[in-house]
Amino acid sequence: MNEVLKEMQAGCQRGQVVKLDTILYQKLVELHFLYDLITPTTEEMIFHSYQVLERKESLDKIILTPPLTSLEFDILFDILMINNHQECNFHHPFCSFSGHIKEIPVRITMLHQSLSAANQKKIFIRVHRTNSISLDSFGAEELLANFISSKKNVLIAGATGSGKTTLLTSIAKLIPKNEHLVILEDAHEIFLEGENVTSFLSNAKNELNDFFAYSMRVSPDRIILGEVRTKEVIPFIMAMNHGHRGLLSTIHADTAIDAIYRTALLFCLFSNQKNIDYATVLKLVASNIDYVVYVQNKKITEIIQILGSERDQCYFEKLNLTS
Repeated sequence: MNEVLKEMQAGCQRGQVVKLDTILYQKLVELHFLYDLITPTTEEMIFHSYQVLERKESLDKIILTPPLTSLEFDILFDILMINNHQECNFHHPFCSFSGHIKEIPVRITMLHQSLSAANQKKIFIRVHRTNSISLDSFGAEELLANFISSKKNVLIAGATGSGKTTLLTSIAKLIPKNEHLVILEDAHEIFLEGENVTSFLSNAKNELNDFFAYSMRVSPDRIILGEVRTKEVIPFIMAMNHGHRGLLSTIHADTAIDAIYRTALLFCLFSNQKNIDYATVLKLVASNIDYVVYVQNKKITEIIQILGSERDQCYFEKLNLTS
């Protein structure tokens, strides 16, 4: 299959293929068939099979029939691997990588059929918009601006697809241009431009927690961590504890206060200290994170100020979002 695809690509470059092969090349190799499927509001597309395409747009899910045959879907799967230097097979049944479709940055995740009881491969395409949404559409714009100007440590919480990263990017654009901003990500989703922006993207050799050590050596005025998920939580909290201010990050959580408890739990789980006390960690987290912003469906529904903790109880105050 790979040799056929390479020969097709080489033939197209020589102009020696028939019209049918040229159409197939444009359709699958250059992904022209996706151009009409990605709309300005598309957030994600899931190819459950060659017959079923789920397109997510804000609050809506639309089920479509992709213009692919079974063979073309198999070819598309291989082309995505070849063009992006990935492996997705029985030995490596999962892969996820950044790419572009129609000059739009995307995150492509591929599942090999060996992972499925139905023997079905799948393709997930998550769309990243480089243009941020204005803060006034989220609400609480004045509060957020004050958090940035006073260099508060802020955690943005919410469910998958709630708009956490979009809000984070919009907030970060309020940071003064003369400040050196360091961004740490495991997938490129925060699109900020400027000579004073330094970005680190994790890979197989370097993890996010490694980048914190690098970032401390490049004199950051602020640090943005794309998402708190695993052991990067430890240098993230310790950076605050060592005096770094204005840190921003996101975390999956069910409520604003749940974000604090989840951060403390992750710290305990990934700490090298076997007998670390949860109450002590919670106190560390609560004394360093100033505010938690909770977002649902790209709207801020709750902001809490963290006041401190005692034992396993965190104390907070809800802010008025309407004032």
